[in-house]
Amino acid sequence: MRSDAHAGSPTFTAPEGLTNTAIVFQCSVTDGTNTTVDTVTIDVNRDNDAPTAKPAPNQTVDENDVVTLAGPGVDPEGQSLTYTWTQPAARRSCSAMRTQARRPSPLPRASPTPR
Repeated sequence: MRSDAHAGSPTFTAPEGLTNTAIVFQCSVTDGTNTTVDTVTIDVNRDNDAPTAKPAPNQTVDENDVVTLAGPGVDPEGQSLTYTWTQPAARRSCSAMRTQARRPSPLPRASPTPR
């Protein structure tokens, strides 16, 4: 409980990380002679939390070895994931990840319009 559990209207913060979970609270009310008990169910829906990338451990390979990158991701809500692999600019050494700048081809010249 976030506030006084003995108050008529206590508050609480719905917990993080639950997957569409029902939380049940029981309320007892007494006048000193008679007691009534009832329950309320609060359905907590999971929001869209970010996926977690879990790349494989670092590898040591020989020159010209073909290397498979493995990096399964996990989405807390089970949504499908899209992967994009990049090589940070400061560490670029893989020719497969490099792009060559090409000189733009010249534009064709316009022919003069006869008068």
